[in-house]
Amino acid sequence: MHWWLDPTKATKQPKPTQISKWHSYISQNFGYRFNWGLGSIIALAIDEAFGGELVESSLENWSQTGLPWIVFWMKELIVWGTLDPVAAYLLAKVEDVTTRKQAEELAQTYYQYISERQTEVNEHLNAINIKNWVEQ
Repeated sequence: MHWWLDPTKATKQPKPTQISKWHSYISQNFGYRFNWGLGSIIALAIDEAFGGELVESSLENWSQTGLPWIVFWMKELIVWGTLDPVAAYLLAKVEDVTTRKQAEELAQTYYQYISERQTEVNEHLNAINIKNWVEQ
């Protein structure tokens, strides 16, 4: 898992002949199983937050769940193999961003931008703020 999320600093690296097996393992065990479990936990939290009422999931009502924004990003971090939520968003939504390194470097400009505008740290990972920044 360390190799997947931070390949440059991971002490254990796959051999070239092992890379596809390692990708397969990550996909099955984290991309699918971990994220399935995480999605179930989030669904329970949303159900509790809205008193069992069926509410459409949206960015606008995420704060009403009482969960921090990093929980919202956990699935994307695993899927895109990065420890940076903004980098994960860039990889998912911006065509010109094609590598984790590129996304992580570009994400730093977002953190500079948001730190000048937002004081609450949890709001730095607010998906609406990130989406608006990308659209600008």
